[in-house]
Amino acid sequence: MKIVVSKKIFASAFIITLLSIGTMSCSAHCPIDQPCPNNGALKQEIPPHQYFAHPQDKFQTEQKAEFEARLNLTKKQQEKLEKIKAEEQKELAPLKTEIQKTHDKLHELMSKEQSIRQNSIKKFESILNKKQKAELEKIKEEVQQELKEVPNEIK
Repeated sequence: MKIVVSKKIFASAFIITLLSIGTMSCSAHCPIDQPCPNNGALKQEIPPHQYFAHPQDKFQTEQKAEFEARLNLTKKQQEKLEKIKAEEQKELAPLKTEIQKTHDKLHELMSKEQSIRQNSIKKFESILNKKQKAELEKIKEEVQQELKEVPNEIK
């Protein structure tokens, strides 16, 4: 499906990216659907099995029980399934560790990017007079409003 974005919306999004002081966080762009485990704190060791702990773990446990019940797995099949899952977790552990390292690096880079952008915005705004600053604020508000009206598929 081809998505067509008007020049005005594109320009508005570009302006807001350059001019607004956002609260961009790692989780805003992170494919991992949870906040950074370190949450900006000093690095701490987190066991791999906790990297992706979700509140819905209880729900998943209930679904697993229903899944096994519906398949009417024998005790022997359940034991084999547990071995398969244990092997899977053992194989995934180094990948999860690598993913976490990459996630931490991404978080660090995005923080640096945000800091550079904020400094640039401050420098830019410092060269504006009061009238220009007021107009800039109006532009930011207009862009924010336009972005609210953009369908979710485009955002």
